[in-house]
Amino acid sequence: MNMKSIIYLQLILLGLFVLLIGCQKDKIDDNPRDDYMSFGAITGYDWRKCMCCGGWIIEIDNSIYRFFELPDNCIINLENETFPLNVKLDWVEEDFQCLGDEIIIKKIKSLTNEKKPFNKSRPVFISSVLYKL
Repeated sequence: MNMKSIIYLQLILLGLFVLLIGCQKDKIDDNPRDDYMSFGAITGYDWRKCMCCGGWIIEIDNSIYRFFELPDNCIINLENETFPLNVKLDWVEEDFQCLGDEIIIKKIKSLTNEKKPFNKSRPVFISSVLYKL
């Protein structure tokens, strides 16, 4: 073999190598969110007494929201949970809001048995809500 043939062979092998690397299957994403848009922590019930109060308090991305019900297919029973309850969820803002912090949860999953994205040492306010409206 002459030098020209060796160079062509090396270029063909390099091209095949690049092609094989580019054609690999998509890697499974190790993102713990799976198909969920947000992480959240349900911190308890809103016990305030006012016309627009009530519902469950949830912190999502450092913002506080309230929701009134879970999706029908949800297996979480908030009456028997220990708070804060770390969850991953899909949600939208409520169309008609009274206090402006109401959301509708479309899909939710408890992270009780999974790696928790929240720091447990942070203060959590369950019985009294200490946030600005």
